[in-house]
Amino acid sequence: MRDETDAAVMAEFPELVDRADAAVRRQVIDATFRRVLHRLEGRRGTDSDAETHRAFGAAAAYAGVPLERLTTAYRIGARVGWAHIRRAVRELELGGEVALLLADVQVAYIDVLTSDSIEGYTQAVETAYHRQARERQSLIEDLLAGRATEESARELEWDWCEELAVAVLYGDSALDPTRPSDVLVGTYDGAVIAVGPAEALENALGQLPAALGPTVRTSELSRSFERARRLASLVTTGTLAREGLVRWSDELVTIIVHAAPDAAEELAARRLAPLRDSSAERERLLYDTLTAWLDHPGRPQAIAQQLCLHTQTVRYRVARLRERLGVQLDDPRARFELALALRYRLGGAAPRASSGPGGGGPQPD
Repeated sequence: MRDETDAAVMAEFPELVDRADAAVRRQVIDATFRRVLHRLEGRRGTDSDAETHRAFGAAAAYAGVPLERLTTAYRIGARVGWAHIRRAVRELELGGEVALLLADVQVAYIDVLTSDSIEGYTQAVETAYHRQARERQSLIEDLLAGRATEESARELEWDWCEELAVAVLYGDSALDPTRPSDVLVGTYDGAVIAVGPAEALENALGQLPAALGPTVRTSELSRSFERARRLASLVTTGTLAREGLVRWSDELVTIIVHAAPDAAEELAARRLAPLRDSSAERERLLYDTLTAWLDHPGRPQAIAQQLCLHTQTVRYRVARLRERLGVQLDDPRARFELALALRYRLGGAAPRASSGPGGGGPQPD
């Protein structure tokens, strides 16, 4: 049975043959059939045979053999064993009850030895997973500290690049620490981070909540981390109203404004004071209209499209703005300061579409 099984495995499962020498294969096959014989005799299997299957499962994991292919090899052995059992049943003219008992034993032993092999396979995968995660974590720390070398990266099969970026993850963001070789995932200075080329990071992160720092030379990677963490802080504190992946390069104005919050608050208080109103909703509508007007100065149709309003309603709202802001709307420097003040006060939030009924005419602003 051992020889027949080995021949069948060699014919049907060549990749296992390439990764396990003949002596190992025969040892596992012998242990398999010993265990079924012990079950037929009513004896408990030996611990060494169980350990053989656990070790074989671990070896398959380390060799990169998929788990489903490993269980396929066991089914090949079961098929050979069952052929011999059926022949014995016919030759000895055993009854159907005995045949069913033998079939039950067959199924039971396949379950047991498969379970042992899966246990060994799983433990090996977990060990390799944690080892790889530890090694990549060490590489991340070396990269951020400027100690990493191209040789040390190559040992971990990580693609060395001369320019990299860092993303800081927050909220419910989660990435597998053993992602493809172009992205490293780990922690640094209390933050969960991902390191890699900017394009690879964007592809890996998708729309997960994360702040992506600028691309820098690998030797200056700590600068990308610090900027990503600063950007993440603006989002998590609600200062910057953003969702999903936020890029440093897209938020420079907001970051600059919030770098000196005292000065920004003074600018906002001075420039936006005319928009104060006893009605919080009316004040917000004025902010939204001003934001859209600064985006599209003198273009009521574009403003109407941005706010989902009728053009006549936009003209009405802009007239109310002019009553409050006067010549500021026509002064380039004042408009620039108004834009900065809004960016600080609203955290970069986009203006809201009108919630009025239809937007077909002047709203009671």
